[in-house]
Amino acid sequence: MSSLLIFSLLLLFMWSGTAAENECSPGCFPDGNGNCLCGKSVYKDTCTCGEHPRTGKCNPCGSGCFPGNSTVHLKSGQLKKMHELKIGDQVMTQAGSYSPFIGWLDIKPDQETEFISFQTSSQFTISMTRTHLVFVKKGEKMITKYAKDVLISDWLINKNGKAEEVSSISKYVERGFYSPLTEPGTLVVNNLLTSCYASFPHMIAHAALYPARTWPSVFLGAEYGTGSYVNFIKTLGSLFDIRNAVLPTIFFVDSFDEAY
Repeated sequence: MSSLLIFSLLLLFMWSGTAAENECSPGCFPDGNGNCLCGKSVYKDTCTCGEHPRTGKCNPCGSGCFPGNSTVHLKSGQLKKMHELKIGDQVMTQAGSYSPFIGWLDIKPDQETEFISFQTSSQFTISMTRTHLVFVKKGEKMITKYAKDVLISDWLINKNGKAEEVSSISKYVERGFYSPLTEPGTLVVNNLLTSCYASFPHMIAHAALYPARTWPSVFLGAEYGTGSYVNFIKTLGSLFDIRNAVLPTIFFVDSFDEAY
């Protein structure tokens, strides 16, 4: 039943979202509502690590998530570097909520990786890979955006549930990336709320990784590298050509509304 649900969600996403992938002009970005936003992002979608010879899309500089020096908030009140996380650490997953860190979706300490860095109006700074998902305040709702689509003047969510305006965006290359997973699929990193997922809509990734969240010791693989099940999900997404596709409106997250 769960496999049928995941397959149905994949088909629905492919039908509703991928057609919009190339609708915007160069230098413009879709906002998820059928509109193109132009000239508001300082992140240029250049291919630092080259292009795929067949598709023309950018090759990833590491598939990644976060740099290892990112910090997470422990239930004890302490901060901890992401590369120092241990299985079972109680980490903040949204304002006032904590959950155990259950394992790595991927981890490559030595791989050169391109990160996008956002600074907010309160001087919080967070870095992540270009197709990682971050939560953004839009009106009274909260949506997810790929990092590459976040704009200056977008509003991120801080650890207290308050909106923080993005004041600057930059990018850099650093060695190593870390992709932690929690049971809720969310994590507060450097004081800001993010998804644990990249390259797929949050809802689809969360459903597809139900086995990994439920039985992490079985499905999350070895201490370093990507487990077989996670590789299977990535391969399935590539087969249906939905990895890194534009997020259609139906997959925007509308949860946590009361808290935020």
